[in-house]
This record gives sequence, structure tokens and C-alpha cells, in this order.
Amino acid sequence: MTTVSELIVPKSWFETWRSPRAFFRKADECMSQFEPDVILDMTGVQHLFDAYVAGLFARIRNDHRSCEVRLAEGDFPDAQLRDTEGTLDLEI
Repeated sequence: MTTVSELIVPKSWFETWRSPRAFFRKADECMSQFEPDVILDMTGVQHLFDAYVAGLFARIRNDHRSCEVRLAEGDFPDAQLRDTEGTLDLEI
């Protein structure tokens, strides 16, 4: 039997630069394991919400300019996008 903690991808996975598609799919896959009212009441999953939003934004941006995305360590920024012109800090 799978436990809840085994379904939650650790924040460290999202702290590595990744393609927007892989990043968003992992966040979406993890969040879809739970009903919305259940995951909203869970502790220790804020990084999944941040990863979902950052990944979705990165996928949209990637349609216009190739980029990579990651969650940042620490409190600010929440996430970062990187492309050929530099790094964009995201506060979600």
C-alpha cells in the first residue's frame, strides 16, 4: 500500500533546473493524486502549489522563448525561470 508521503514529490526534486513540460507534469501528477479539498488541508505541500504555478507559467513562456524552471531554495523568490537572456525571479 502506498503512503501519502510516498505520493508527495520532495521539494528538492523541483529545485533542479528542468524543462517546463517535465516540471509541470510532475507537479500536476502529484497534485492530481488528491482531491482539492484534501490537499488544501495537508501540511508540507506548499511547494507543490508553487511548482504547479511556476510550471504552468514556464510552459506558457516556453511557447515563445525556450526556458528552464526550478523552485528556489529559501523564502524568496519562490521559483526561477532561466533563458538565454538571464534568470527571472518569481514570487507566487
